[in-house]
Amino acid sequence: MRLALLFIFTILLSFPAKGQVLEKYFHELRGMEDSTGTTHLFYRHYERKKFTCPDNNYVVYPNKNNVFHYNSTTDTDSILFNDYFGPWCLYDEYDSESVEDYGFINNDLNKWVITNSAGCNFGLKAYTGSVFNFFLPCITKSNPNTSIFYTSDRLFFFSPNQESMFINPPDREGTITLSSDPNEWPVISNADQYHDFVDSVLFYPILIGVNPALDSLYYARDLFGNLYRSTNYSSHFEIADSSGSHVLTAIDSDSSVIYSVIINKINDRSVATLKRSDSFGEYGSWADLSSPEGLNRIRFMVADLSRNGHLFIADSSYIYFSPDYGDNFELLLAPDDKISGLYKKPDSELLYVLTTDELFELNIESGTTTSLKTLPVSNEPEPKDFPKRVVLHQNYPNPFNPSTNIMYSLPSDTYVELKVYDRLGREIQFLVNEYQTKGYYSVRFRTHDLASGVYFYQLITRDLGEVHSKKMFFIK
Repeated sequence: MRLALLFIFTILLSFPAKGQVLEKYFHELRGMEDSTGTTHLFYRHYERKKFTCPDNNYVVYPNKNNVFHYNSTTDTDSILFNDYFGPWCLYDEYDSESVEDYGFINNDLNKWVITNSAGCNFGLKAYTGSVFNFFLPCITKSNPNTSIFYTSDRLFFFSPNQESMFINPPDREGTITLSSDPNEWPVISNADQYHDFVDSVLFYPILIGVNPALDSLYYARDLFGNLYRSTNYSSHFEIADSSGSHVLTAIDSDSSVIYSVIINKINDRSVATLKRSDSFGEYGSWADLSSPEGLNRIRFMVADLSRNGHLFIADSSYIYFSPDYGDNFELLLAPDDKISGLYKKPDSELLYVLTTDELFELNIESGTTTSLKTLPVSNEPEPKDFPKRVVLHQNYPNPFNPSTNIMYSLPSDTYVELKVYDRLGREIQFLVNEYQTKGYYSVRFRTHDLASGVYFYQLITRDLGEVHSKKMFFIK
């Protein structure tokens, strides 16, 4: 086939690892206990930079929000999941990967499930390689609008018996249930199948928890923050409390006791109230608790799951402890930096505290603190200087005329072939046929002589043994 006016060029455009650091901090602390009694802590390290591209003076703002794992037995930490937005030194091109939520089946670190997005692909991904895709509009990942992240709703969580997982799809105002065995997830291949499946299993309102002692007792919240409960799984939800917007909830070790932080607007101000139910959250069983004087909005609340009535609350400056179901609070600690997470280790005196600058453990009985990790003053080696896997991105723009960019990443050096085919499988053009080093690549494909229609491009990495293909549309 004759291809006049076809131009191809390849650019190595790794997003910048260096640059001026504008903001960095720790946030979002989680924890779990494995079968050996080891405490595993998880936290995010956010960093935003400013970088001026040397060739065109284009200013980009890469950021990273990686999930770190700290092992209390080995006293080591490392990156568990990568989360980053890397604009290239080419207008409107970027590389990104995001982990919005994560969890572990039976508290086994090796059996992870994440909600993952890479480019325009978003969905559940598991340690087995199984995926459940959400077919959503493509939205560019961007920098956060606030100077610090605070705890947000979970996108998914596991049932107390670990047999099911509950997912709150981002495009729905309800919840769906899947098996916690990723091998039993349904195979969804297009948007119509996705919407049909979700509509067939979706229930309302949005599930936020299951009582650990009564697995048929569900708690949910509507868009206004009103709290609901169902005593028969998801079949019949009734209002539990409508006195305000329930933003934080916690279940005591005594599972009949539920705590909740409720927000109300009074004279254009958000006023928080701490409430408690002593009857599994039943309507009419909620009573106001007196928050400590000087405490600003309660941003973190955790119950000790091994001791009845032990409750910890915190704003960004102070941590308080109640030994009597929230009836009385005592000041536990006032860290130097902003508090960004709490985790109470069961059957111990240890409370793990995350601030914007440090992860440490607090012995509640002695009052002593032990630093576990501090925010680095200088730049540490970046885990995403090079890709972790082969990725072939969707071409952009798509559809195109007369040119489009095809981007891909290589985790190690390999011989690369990149070809374009028509819908009948006939080779249109050999775009790349050479040995390439690891990094990020963009190939521009330009033509005026193709007929309008569907075409395919295929990436072959010989030394890595991987083949990836995608379709694109040319419009005259």
